[in-house]
Amino acid sequence: MLLLSSCSNPSSTGRTSSPSPNATPTVAAQTPVARQLLPPARSLPVIALCSQPLATDQNGNAAPVLCTDGALNVLAWKVYAPISPRVLSAGPAASLDSVRTALRRDVNVGHASTTQERSAYELAAAYYGWNFSTDPTASP
Repeated sequence: MLLLSSCSNPSSTGRTSSPSPNATPTVAAQTPVARQLLPPARSLPVIALCSQPLATDQNGNAAPVLCTDGALNVLAWKVYAPISPRVLSAGPAASLDSVRTALRRDVNVGHASTTQERSAYELAAAYYGWNFSTDPTASP
């Protein structure tokens, strides 16, 4: 089977192209990052690390926290580290209660929004490998 295609330069045809309204948005490329300690954590991550450009909304929420391949986005970690230091430093052996306490303190003392704290929890859960049977970000 032989497939032929041609490309034309819009300036040579006098036409200009415009994006299709049904076009799929382009996902920004990710770059692998060497395994390393991400402050304020005090241990190495159990997950691969990557770097993928972030989009930030008007409330200061940054995404994606995980890259396309599921690795932890270090750029997101750096955004949330000053906002949510307690949950991001809770450690791999943290209990459900200690994570809930850290989440509350980040919101009440550190003034993180509940949406920001949810994202910080997602980062910490991936970093430390937490898998609680109950969602610590849900109201008890």
